[in-house]
Amino acid sequence: MKKTTKQMLYTMPAVIFIAGTILVGAFIAVIQSFGYFPEIGLKNWTTEYYRSVFSQPLLFHSFVYSFKTAFLSSVVGVGFGVVSSYLLVTYNKELNLYRRFLALPVAVPHIIVVVIVFNLFIRTGFVSRLLVGSGLLESFEQFPSLLFTDSGFGVIAVYFWKAFPYTIMVLYSVLRSIHHQYRPVSMNLGARNYQYFIHVVLPMAKPMILTTSIILFAFSFSAYEVPFLLGATVPKALPVQAYIDYTSPILENRPYAMAINVLMMVVAFVLIAVYDFVSSSVERRRNHA
Repeated sequence: MKKTTKQMLYTMPAVIFIAGTILVGAFIAVIQSFGYFPEIGLKNWTTEYYRSVFSQPLLFHSFVYSFKTAFLSSVVGVGFGVVSSYLLVTYNKELNLYRRFLALPVAVPHIIVVVIVFNLFIRTGFVSRLLVGSGLLESFEQFPSLLFTDSGFGVIAVYFWKAFPYTIMVLYSVLRSIHHQYRPVSMNLGARNYQYFIHVVLPMAKPMILTTSIILFAFSFSAYEVPFLLGATVPKALPVQAYIDYTSPILENRPYAMAINVLMMVVAFVLIAVYDFVSSSVERRRNHA
């Protein structure tokens, strides 16, 4: 047998188990979201729970809150990562020198980062103590409330901690290749650094930047632990609201949780489709080049 066939056979049991578990869970979520939950006496198919999700202002605000924190954390993290990668490439800095420094935030679990952000930005935390001690603030009450608010600052800060170094590690090689090929030509044509960055680097790296943003957004949008620990009390993030409805002793709330989960799955599938489209477009360009 060929080596690839053997490898497929060896991994097939694990693939079947994982895929089967995911598919069965998704199937149960879908049918329960449409009101079919015979274990508690719900046997009539209905779209009531989806209508409720879209019509209730609180759930709509939860969607907006989750979208906002995921979008801002991914955009800001990728933005800083792109600029930092470009500066490393421009000043001919080898990524190997910084790899351990960049790998640390990526490797640290989110729970640890939550503790760090909490101790830094709570009203009596390190930053407020530093400002009060330096005389910039007269009391802790003057320090703005950054955590557990609908601004999502704490959630965004945690995801930024992860997104920023991850983006550098992903984009460095791409930007380095672009820089070596097109920077001398741009200099000969009289392009300044900002012109070269805006008109050459960003358009050529756009597919990879978009792909990285999609990955980070998809993770942040559906993650549970960070908005649960640092997010707003009202509105709650969608994953947190789904967990509350799912674990409620009132089992009639379970379909609401499943409807929220299905909506998050739909968002994930849309992002996967966008990711696949971008990847296919990049591959077609490479084949035509």
